[in-house]
Amino acid sequence: MSHESTHPDPLQELWKAQAQIPLEIDMNQIQADAAALDRVLLARDRRERFVAWPLAAIFTAMATWQLVSGNTLSSVGAFIVVGSMFWILFVLRRFGPRSDESAALGLDGQAFLQDYRSELIRQRRLLSLAWLWYCLPILVGIALFNYGIAVAKGQDLGQWALSVPTLITLGVFLAVAALNLVAARGMAQRLVELGALPAKD
Repeated sequence: MSHESTHPDPLQELWKAQAQIPLEIDMNQIQADAAALDRVLLARDRRERFVAWPLAAIFTAMATWQLVSGNTLSSVGAFIVVGSMFWILFVLRRFGPRSDESAALGLDGQAFLQDYRSELIRQRRLLSLAWLWYCLPILVGIALFNYGIAVAKGQDLGQWALSVPTLITLGVFLAVAALNLVAARGMAQRLVELGALPAKD
């Protein structure tokens, strides 16, 4: 009568212990995609800093001028825009940047894939909520600033709401919000391909 060996095969145990990567996943492509994501995020953060600091300075001067002129409403709106600039920079610094790229490159294949998935999830969440943390605060500030000026000119709420500057401002921010949602959907599709999100029917 034969007896099964109670000693496990070391090679089999090693094979079982290794994290498996789906065959359809091209790790070279994953590394290239991760590097491309890093470049996009770096360029985005630089662009936002390049825009935010001058705008903060300009709206601080405008807020001060409106306050001195007695237009408190416009002054408050301008200060909201200034606060929005610093808020955006904080959010990008706190939630936007990737973890250390050099550290990620030292990971094995499965760990690197998981790191890339996690980063896509973070960026997707950030983009899908951009209308809330990015667009809305600036829109409120600019709308209040313009409304204060309209009131000072004797316009009523209806005239201000239907004015060309108001409609253009609203259109720009709706477009920005829509572009961020489109980018978030693209990341969601990539996560589906990587097995991090269930495919939708």
